[in-house]
Amino acid sequence: MSNNTVSVQLCRKKQAFIVTVNARSSALDLKTKLLEMISAVGGLRNGESKQEDESEDDIPIPVPTYGDDDDSEEEGNAATSTSVKIHGEVPRLGDLVIGEPKDPSNVYGGGFKDIQDEKAQLDLKQFGIFAFRLYDEKFQVQRSTVDNH
Repeated sequence: MSNNTVSVQLCRKKQAFIVTVNARSSALDLKTKLLEMISAVGGLRNGESKQEDESEDDIPIPVPTYGDDDDSEEEGNAATSTSVKIHGEVPRLGDLVIGEPKDPSNVYGGGFKDIQDEKAQLDLKQFGIFAFRLYDEKFQVQRSTVDNH
């Protein structure tokens, strides 16, 4: 049997998650994988809060520290790091809504529509783009930009 897996991008606001699923997966399968990813990274960023406005330079980076001469050998050579506090929300599976592009030839410009039958198989394409939202939101997707320098 051939390998039928594809990687698809699920986008919400400025966030994007890439999940690998079977090409004939359902929207429910996508939601399940997406929820696993959201949980693994500590949740979703919500609102236009300070957290959304922070530049990438403000992300705390673990810094190794080494003990003073007075510390024991074991403590002196042990590297420690700061921990990053997660401020995100992990939604329930039922709170996630998956959307497909209204116009596959203009994914970002055409907007997204709800996938009505979550259990129906989708014909997923490699690197396909879908949107997701929480049940009480509208689809808001911003195209990610990559600096090619």
